[in-house]
Amino acid sequence: MGPDAELTLTPVDAEHLHAALCRALDAHPAPANAPGCRTRAAPADPNPGPGWAL
Repeated sequence: MGPDAELTLTPVDAEHLHAALCRALDAHPAPANAPGCRTRAAPADPNPGPGWAL
């Protein structure tokens, strides 16, 4: 897989990936150009729901 490889996700898979990345990066400061989900102060959900796993 090269640097321009394409990743195809379902909307549900994309939400799970997004949540996993946010949780993984939670302890790190957000860069200046971070999206809103990384810049607003919101506690991580300890129970993200069925089927969710890192």
